[in-house]
Amino acid sequence: MNRNRVRPTSDRAATLGVGQRGSVGVLVLVLVLALAVAVAIPPAAGASTATVHRPAHLYDDAAVARATAQEDVEAAGILADRRVDSAKSSERSVLLVSKPHPSFCAFFATNSADDLLAQARADRDDLAQQVESSKATVTGGYDPKTGRVVAGCNSNPIGCAEHDVGRQLDIPDGEIKFTEAIRPRTGEQVPICEVCQGRYDPSQFPPGTKPAPGGPGDR
Repeated sequence: MNRNRVRPTSDRAATLGVGQRGSVGVLVLVLVLALAVAVAIPPAAGASTATVHRPAHLYDDAAVARATAQEDVEAAGILADRRVDSAKSSERSVLLVSKPHPSFCAFFATNSADDLLAQARADRDDLAQQVESSKATVTGGYDPKTGRVVAGCNSNPIGCAEHDVGRQLDIPDGEIKFTEAIRPRTGEQVPICEVCQGRYDPSQFPPGTKPAPGGPGDR
């Protein structure tokens, strides 16, 4: 019998497969050992290594102090600007309150000699109808600055009708503008009494208002 007979092809393929798998395992083992050695051994002196470079100003105390000071200056500037804006806004508000709009002033300026006097006369006549014979004199008056109009009568509680107008308006005597005083019963004009002639200026009454004879205004 021939002992050197050729092995079947299938046997030779199986043997080769085992050998190839063994070679791959050895290669993997060698790579793992090489990687372990590379990690364990520290880099040689002078060898370049990958480092993360951070800006020095982030860690320098002096730089941090300068940056903080700059931020403080900027914050202070912003605060100052806000305060200036607030002051300007407050100033504008004060001006709006203390200085009326020109149209508002123009309304009273153009109506003080006409509409305000006419309204004061109308209020005077209405009061005359209300008091009738219970009062001897009624008159009207107004504040040329505010446009407030009132009517008054004598003995309310005391004094002349002009005094009652001044009491209601509550402004200095020299700022009041009056209508002509009248008798409630007849509607006739009552001359300005001697007391009122000495207390008020003739310019505070409409042109043509009669003063009582013998008073300061009858000269």
